[in-house]
Amino acid sequence: MLSSDARTALRSLLRRWAVPVMVGVAGVVAARLWMPAAAPSRLDLHALRSLPAEQARTIAGFPGAIDLRGLPTLSPEAAAALARHPGALELDGLTTLSDAAATALLAHGGPLSVTGLAVRAQASEALTLPLASLLARHRGPIALERLEDLPADVATALSTHQGPLSLPAVRQLTPSAESHLARHRGRLDLDGLGAIQSAALVAKLLADGRDDFDRLLACSDEAMSALADAPRPLSVAGLVLEAAAAEAIDAPLARLLARHADGIRLPALGSLPEPIASELARHTGAIELDGLEDISVAAARLLVGHAGTLRLPGIRTLPEPAAGALAAHRGPLVLEGLESITSATLAEKLLTDGRTDFSRVQAISAEVARRFAAHPGPLDLDGLVDVGPDVRAILAGHPGPLGLSRLASASADATRLDDTTALLLSRHPGPLPLAQLLDLSSLPLARKLLADGRTDFATLQTITPDVERALADHDGPLDLSGLRTITAPALAAKMLADGRTDFDVVESLSDEAASVLGAHDRPLAVRALLEKANEANVLSGPRAAVVARSLGRLRLSRLAELSDEVATALARHAGPLELDGLPKLLPSQAAALAAHAEGPLALDAVDRCEPEVEKLLALHAGPVSLAGLRVLTTRQLAEKLVADGRTDFSRITELSPPAAAVLASLQGTLFLDGLAALSPETASVLAVHEGDLSLNGLPSISPAVAKALATHRGDLSLRGIPVLEEAAESALSDHAGPIWLGDR
Repeated sequence: MLSSDARTALRSLLRRWAVPVMVGVAGVVAARLWMPAAAPSRLDLHALRSLPAEQARTIAGFPGAIDLRGLPTLSPEAAAALARHPGALELDGLTTLSDAAATALLAHGGPLSVTGLAVRAQASEALTLPLASLLARHRGPIALERLEDLPADVATALSTHQGPLSLPAVRQLTPSAESHLARHRGRLDLDGLGAIQSAALVAKLLADGRDDFDRLLACSDEAMSALADAPRPLSVAGLVLEAAAAEAIDAPLARLLARHADGIRLPALGSLPEPIASELARHTGAIELDGLEDISVAAARLLVGHAGTLRLPGIRTLPEPAAGALAAHRGPLVLEGLESITSATLAEKLLTDGRTDFSRVQAISAEVARRFAAHPGPLDLDGLVDVGPDVRAILAGHPGPLGLSRLASASADATRLDDTTALLLSRHPGPLPLAQLLDLSSLPLARKLLADGRTDFATLQTITPDVERALADHDGPLDLSGLRTITAPALAAKMLADGRTDFDVVESLSDEAASVLGAHDRPLAVRALLEKANEANVLSGPRAAVVARSLGRLRLSRLAELSDEVATALARHAGPLELDGLPKLLPSQAAALAAHAEGPLALDAVDRCEPEVEKLLALHAGPVSLAGLRVLTTRQLAEKLVADGRTDFSRITELSPPAAAVLASLQGTLFLDGLAALSPETASVLAVHEGDLSLNGLPSISPAVAKALATHRGDLSLRGIPVLEEAAESALSDHAGPIWLGDR
């Protein structure tokens, strides 16, 4: 409280507008009274912590600004006194003020600063009308951050404030409040507002530079129209979110949504009337209409002008002319739900927009296939399945990878693929489930399978030569165990290098491939080739070399001709060799076969040999079977046959004396029933046989032969002679053993 002397001095100063002096305040702090002689300016009383009404009335007469920033509160009386002050009042320290004091201060006509009250009001959840009215007089910004409920009278009072006014917690306003706030002359912040009815308020917010209306969830048509008329894009995410749940929207809302600065997604929208399409087409961002399953031609044409991305994932089919209309869309067009594409114009548009994923498309027209085939980069056509040969042929001309998972799956059980399908599948970037293929004629497909790391080709039975060469070039083992034909020598070499020796199912070999297999140093299993060879009349040298590599008996019962090359190849066989269909041998062939060292040699169709051939065959290391031999000439062959254990020579029709001498040395009965004639020299040699002698094939004998046979010791069987001539009978009379003639 001012002392009596101080009050007297203050009054005096106020009367005289004196020069600056010091005035004691409450006996503790000092206040400087600034009063320039020329004109009053400012009274600095910021050190005051309280102001009685009497003193308030005293200082209210000061013509300049009064600084009372140190006062935390004012009584209604002091407020009423200060209200009469004509100049500026600085009451920034006020933190509490009664409604009566606030009402009293409202009568003040000069500038008023109540920063402390404004700051304190930030945390207030409610505001009285007097305090609101007083705050409206505040020269600085007002931020009522926790105020949610704004009555119309409070809004009216605040609307007279001339500085920035922030009401971020207010969610809804009455029409009257909207109307008054729209007239606020400072920047207005209503960022939390969820609904707007007044076009004037929209105009006010837009004029203040606001473009974020994301919390706005409801608008009157007038407010929507005002927002839609904004000269710049707006953000209305809340309205977009509300519209996302709607199955239908009206034109005003569509017009407003078109002003949204970000993308629009309307997943529940089931139809697109022309007025809605027309409004949405104005939108500059992305539009997503997930629930739209079809679109009219008119709506499609209206959307052409839309410059942003248009996404219609719910559309499965798009017939002309709607497809052609959408193809003219200015911005990117996304139709990832399409299951068929028949419009080449639409395909061109999608490709131009950079789309390469057509994995849901199941069918395309030939025109679309041509456009896809002309595309230089990869394409994902994994859903494609319902396509004919013409489409496949066109797509097969595509130069790059083509995702074709469903086509590949549809071919999983195929045993054969036409060249077009094979070429098409070779474009597929992923593994191909072709586990049942029997034939492979496509070189691109073969290369594709190898590139995928495929090594199991066990189902393949036939492949083309170029495929064979591709497989032969593969670095690593391959399972080709089902292959029936081998023509490429490189593949034969590859299979041997992979450690394969089982060629049982191989039915056909080129001579070049056979040469490779025949030169192998290990035995080979070639059952099917053996069966083929056993049915053949002629055999090439390379094929003979292959079958010679087989294990066990080698039987070529129908082979009627034998070249030196074949004989040499067969002689390498490590096992029994049966050439039962061969009627004759040349010396060169006999020489080759004589080298057969492992197992018996059967030549049972040979009935006679040149002496040189007989001698060569006698050199064979194993048993030699000549069951069909009719003429035996040389001692060497006779000795060979005897040494091999042969005792039955009943098929011999001609026998030389040297050969007979060898046979005569056999023990037991000597059967020579095939002899139709017998010379005395041969008879003499046979007579030394110590055992029974059967010559039942002789129709008659001369006396000289009879005389020679007379020296034989043992049974002599001549059952082919019914009755001996007298001279022959006389000559045989000296025979020491029984003689069997005719049927006796």
